[in-house]
Amino acid sequence: MACAALSESRACNEHQCPIDTTYTAWSGWSQCTKSCGTGSTYRTRAVHQHGQHGGVMSKQSDVRQTETCNAHSCDPRLLPDCAGEHVHCAVKERNVDMSDPAKYWASKPGVATSECHRAYRYAFGNCHHCDTPAECALKGIHKTLVVTHGHKFQTQHCGKLQASDGADTRVCQHEDGSARAPDVVAAVDKTNFFHCYFKHNQDACFCTCSHHPACAARQGTTLRNKALLGNDWRGVDNRQECCNMCTNHPKCDTFTFVDAAAEADRRCVLYAGSPKWKLMAPGDATYKNTYSGCQSGVSEADC
Repeated sequence: MACAALSESRACNEHQCPIDTTYTAWSGWSQCTKSCGTGSTYRTRAVHQHGQHGGVMSKQSDVRQTETCNAHSCDPRLLPDCAGEHVHCAVKERNVDMSDPAKYWASKPGVATSECHRAYRYAFGNCHHCDTPAECALKGIHKTLVVTHGHKFQTQHCGKLQASDGADTRVCQHEDGSARAPDVVAAVDKTNFFHCYFKHNQDACFCTCSHHPACAARQGTTLRNKALLGNDWRGVDNRQECCNMCTNHPKCDTFTFVDAAAEADRRCVLYAGSPKWKLMAPGDATYKNTYSGCQSGVSEADC
């Protein structure tokens, strides 16, 4: 008589194993929608394999993330102070037209109601210099800002002056020396490039600038710093504009600019922190067109 079987096999867990959704790597963050005043940036990734058999499925937030960027104020009073050799301001007192003082101090034409226009009256203290802006305004004395421009940075631009036609034109060049279209000389101190304000009850003044002296930069280098969120900009005209952008951003310390023949391919990336240099190979195709540096005002020795 045969012995009974000592073991038995049966199928189990015949259902499919859950498979969670998998994704490609995240893209880089998009260019911020604003350079100041709080914009937004986003990054995306694609589904590599959809979830199956009860695994975790994909949601919209899994393939697209949005963050705010450049939350600093756009108030021009908060821009960096103008370079000492660039724009200066002083507070001066200016009188309205006093060629006919009696007419000025009259309540109606030809009838003077005050004798303060008579110089000898001041000797007796009957009239005195105004104490407040409102009182000065009543006397026709107004404080105004007088702005002077240093010549050193007035015509800073991207190209070399053409000598052939005598006109104020420059042949702007790319970093590799290839020519761009001629451009009119653009003075750094155009009206919209600087802003001057009173301070301390109009006793003093200060000027801020959105355009600055050239930044110290090194050719053929990139940076290992972490880029400021949303500040990988395309279509920036030239290295000086990239320098200005970094100098005007309160969190930017360093930048990288990559020039290109097509404007849309020119790239400006802003970074925080001291530069962490990364040398490029001299044979790299963009070696001659790539510059990294520090914001305006930082010397080459300190950059």
